Amino acid sequence: MDLIVCHVNADFDCLSSMLGAKKIYHEAIPVFPGSQERKVREFLRTFEPLEIRKVREIDLQSVTRLILVDTKNPHRLGPFSELALSGKVRIHIYDHHPVTEDDLRGELEVIEDAGATATIFTEMLKEQKIPITPMDATVLCLGIYEETGSLRFSSTTERDLLAVAYLLRNGANLNIVSEYIKAELSKAELKLLNELVASSRDLLLYGIRIRIVKASREEYFGDVAHLAHRIMDMEHVDALIMLLAMEGKVVMVGRSRVPELDVAGVLGEFGGGGHPVAASATLKDEPLEVIEERLVRKIKETVKPQRQAKDIMTAPVISIQWKTTIKKAESIMTRYGVNVLPVLKGDKYYGLLSREIVEKALFHGFGGI
Repeated sequence: MDLIVCHVNADFDCLSSMLGAKKIYHEAIPVFPGSQERKVREFLRTFEPLEIRKVREIDLQSVTRLILVDTKNPHRLGPFSELALSGKVRIHIYDHHPVTEDDLRGELEVIEDAGATATIFTEMLKEQKIPITPMDATVLCLGIYEETGSLRFSSTTERDLLAVAYLLRNGANLNIVSEYIKAELSKAELKLLNELVASSRDLLLYGIRIRIVKASREEYFGDVAHLAHRIMDMEHVDALIMLLAMEGKVVMVGRSRVPELDVAGVLGEFGGGGHPVAASATLKDEPLEVIEERLVRKIKETVKPQRQAKDIMTAPVISIQWKTTIKKAESIMTRYGVNVLPVLKGDKYYGLLSREIVEKALFHGFGGI
């Protein structure tokens, strides 16, 4: 038996990738390993793009191959984690997340740089000339739009844009996409957002501002990742880590705008994963203060200093005096492999002389000047 499995708390990229995999592995059975985001559940109650089985309906002893989509992290596979690590099943992997040391390895691995795993499957369906319906195209489009923030996130690639264009040509319905991607805040979400903002704690490391926000809820709250985006849009910060305790567990969401902080690396400490710019983790209930202190230590270990001029400058500085001839200046540039020379009069800086100006002067016969 072949199973198509994604990560727990499945999003639209999971759903669309499972649909794409089903088009290629016709006999495989799609199974959610755990919960789904609220919008995904709502979509599945209205539309039935493919039949997805429940874990309790599967005899794990009969499974011979796992087709993993949108993840390769064994800790995000819920009840399939032990099976994936057992070495008793074949594993095929389709993912767009960066490779980490803890990742599973498969006999087939399609791990590529794209904004969404749905993009990878869209390209495969196009290349293999596998027909898709307008509903198929809409589901795949949902995965790309959600994962790339409607093509606005810095992780968006040219491949995602071309994939969306192909899906639109095949009947993707952007009205449906817009309905399920938009995140209008309910009263409960607005109250939680205000609480998160009020709890803000900022870390300033090497000129990078990282904000930590946290809150608690007794009941399960559903998808909260969009609240992290709201806070990032509202506040001038380079990165954000959100902690939300609810129903016996803690959900962590990380977002980063700068290469100096890899949030996937930070949340990997807590069994999570994702991209350098967007990651998440779920862990067993612990006091938020304890998790926060662990988080702060990990951030300090992970964040890289911003590069400054001194990091890339050449030393000592090669310069010339103001009476140096153009021919001599050209010779110095060639000898030291520089294209600009500071011009000094004594110890006083006078300006810059570029190779372009030197070459023009030589062309006009001013080499001896």
